[in-house]
Amino acid sequence: MRVKNHRILMPAVAVAVLVFGVGYYGVQLTNKQNIFSKALAYTSAVNPVDPSTAPDSYEIKFTDNNFKRALNSVLMKTDTSRNLDSPITVGAAKKMTSFWPDAAYRNFENLEGIQYFTNLEVIHVSGMSSLKDISAAETLTKIKTAYLSSSNISDMSAVKNWKQVGLLWIHDNPITDFSFLKELPRASVWGVRSNAKIKVQKSQKVFKNPFINFDGTTMPIEENENFVNTDADGNPKQDGGYVKIIKPVLKGNYNFEVHEKNNTLPSGNKFNLNFSKSTITVEGIDVNSAEKPVIEFEDTPLTENTTLNFDKTSTKLTKSVLDNLKESLRTEISKTSGYYATSDTSRVILFGNDADEVLNNQENQLKGDFIITSTAINEYGNSTTVKFHLIFGTISRDPVKDALKNLDNQPDYIKNDISESLIDDAKQLIDKPLTTEEEIKTAADNLNNKIKELLNKEAENQKKADNSLENIQKNLDDNKLEDINSEIANAENLISKVKDENKRKELTEKLQKIKELIAAKKAEADNSKPAEEKHNPEVKNQRINSPETGFLREDKKKQDEQNNLLVLTVLITATITPAIALILKKKKKNPKK
Repeated sequence: MRVKNHRILMPAVAVAVLVFGVGYYGVQLTNKQNIFSKALAYTSAVNPVDPSTAPDSYEIKFTDNNFKRALNSVLMKTDTSRNLDSPITVGAAKKMTSFWPDAAYRNFENLEGIQYFTNLEVIHVSGMSSLKDISAAETLTKIKTAYLSSSNISDMSAVKNWKQVGLLWIHDNPITDFSFLKELPRASVWGVRSNAKIKVQKSQKVFKNPFINFDGTTMPIEENENFVNTDADGNPKQDGGYVKIIKPVLKGNYNFEVHEKNNTLPSGNKFNLNFSKSTITVEGIDVNSAEKPVIEFEDTPLTENTTLNFDKTSTKLTKSVLDNLKESLRTEISKTSGYYATSDTSRVILFGNDADEVLNNQENQLKGDFIITSTAINEYGNSTTVKFHLIFGTISRDPVKDALKNLDNQPDYIKNDISESLIDDAKQLIDKPLTTEEEIKTAADNLNNKIKELLNKEAENQKKADNSLENIQKNLDDNKLEDINSEIANAENLISKVKDENKRKELTEKLQKIKELIAAKKAEADNSKPAEEKHNPEVKNQRINSPETGFLREDKKKQDEQNNLLVLTVLITATITPAIALILKKKKKNPKK
């Protein structure tokens, strides 16, 4: 119980004061200067109100209910109306000058809320393995006696503001930084023994020495068969600030000691050196001089005899992408661009790959498929060779392939009108690496658009020729033959522009039939108006000489033959008739004969 503890503790303290020649009370007698602490403010998310200005009615919040119950267990001794769960206000907190909870209530983890107990002079939380955080106590500037030993406190920096503290027990905590002691002009400690543990990574051979003396310097370790003092690079150095595992092969948890050999604090007070020898455990040691370098790509360790695939098909392989890839695969001993080689317990002395050769291969570029071989060697002479497979998305050549296929499906008269440069531009992109989608699209569009242009032009010429023949046919049906010859000439010109041989033949045959209809119609007209044509020989001759009216020339020939026969008949008649008349006349004169 508490009374019993007092009876045991006070003689012990008295002995300690006599042994060391100083103590809390001795310091008060020898140190005549008055020390006034500067007002400090500690606030938190749960208690945002400044303790120096908080009203007495402010109800203190706690993150650890066990701590609240521990405080109430002390307040209940002077306030019987309280219970363990009673609210605690700032007014109530100010009444407490000593916090020394009984064993039943020493099970809390932090001191959140204690910042409002501004009149505390004594705090006893020793022997609490659950206690880890005392940061909320940093503004308790009236603390004169503090028992913090044998707990689980790794950070004692809050104590540096306790300028009036005389008796301070901090030993047997996992503390590594004792520099806060230089801020305490009156402090007297029992010792600076630490029970800290250091955890190292697998294969980690050099690690930082976390022990800082009260003067701010590194506390060297006591070297043994497993550990030595070094600098950051692992070179032997007593005050280098690092520790190196020197066993080639070591696995498990191993210890070294740290001795504080100066037993005089900055305050001038001395402490027990027997409580200042720390045995430190290094946990998780796993080093092996047979280790091989580790090669990583994009923070993924690569394994020998296994080709790891990196699917980058969502990224199209272009020149800029390839250039960036080349840059990222430039080998470096240190980490860079996500591609590097390391050896945890030694140094990588050689790191190389065949990236340039593989990435510059055009066949690989076309496929977007690269297998890189990489090798690293460490100082032990151990090497690691790995392969990793990069698969990129490729630019589809289908647009230019389809455009060329479209061209192949066109008739010769279209193919012959396409320039060689358009065709070559499309063909070369099929096998050209590192092209772009825009380049592919442009070449395909240029070729397809030209084909479309020529097809449209041909269709337009065919339509014009069809329309011309339809117009001639209509005029023929309407007996409008005045301009028929010029219309036929125009139709012949339009037909000549049609490049589709079958269509041109079809149009030509259609025109020929129209010509024949015209000839027949003219022949019919000529037979019905012979007199008109006699009086108009010029018109008749024009018609006869027309290439479309060859049948009229035949009629004229027949007509000429008939006319010649008629003339001959007339001539014969004219010659014979007088002779007959003379004979008849003579016969009439001589009837009796």
